[in-house]
Amino acid sequence: MNHELRTPMNAILGFSELIAARAFGDRIGKYAEYAELIHESGDHLMALINDMLDLSKIEGGRLTLDESLFSLRALVRETVAEYEPAATKQKITRRPALDSALPELEADRRAIRNILSNLLSNALKFTPSGGYVTVAAGIEPDGRIVIAVEDTGIGIPPEDLLQVFEHFGRKRHDVTMMAQGTGLGLAIVRGYAEAHDGEVTLDSAPGVGTRVAVRLPAARLHRPGIRAAE
Repeated sequence: MNHELRTPMNAILGFSELIAARAFGDRIGKYAEYAELIHESGDHLMALINDMLDLSKIEGGRLTLDESLFSLRALVRETVAEYEPAATKQKITRRPALDSALPELEADRRAIRNILSNLLSNALKFTPSGGYVTVAAGIEPDGRIVIAVEDTGIGIPPEDLLQVFEHFGRKRHDVTMMAQGTGLGLAIVRGYAEAHDGEVTLDSAPGVGTRVAVRLPAARLHRPGIRAAE
């Protein structure tokens, strides 16, 4: 945790000191470049703090779900749309696979959105240019709701699969030297899923890709008489 906090903070302090000292004279473009790096480091630090607060509530048993009835289909589309610019920039093709009869879901909307965001973020980080990311949501034969994100990325070696849900673990799937992450994504996904009496499964193979699926109880499907919130 010490390393994760210090890395972006050191970048913010170091780059801002260079700008304050006018180290590059009149080279405005260089200052703009460093300002962008400061902004990226600040975003990373804010994401880390938010994730730490979420995980702290989950692990401390203080998480309170704010449940409501909402359109899962609309939420998936909304969240996926936020990552469209990143996917386009990386030349990654999205392949939506949403059940046309996807029901309304009774759950904590923010938590489900957080689950989707973490899974999409991971998939894009670990999928090379020209790859595919599939976002699926539907109802399984046993009635459970499944939300899954599958990529054609680098995959995970079998010996590392048991460690990917550890926060700040050495073999975590959501942070590498080449792609910044908070190291908490999958731990948070599992925490939110379990808070909804659900479960998370992960299947992966090196050079093939990764599929993470969140399954929620059938009891969380639409209950008559409650109006859905889009």
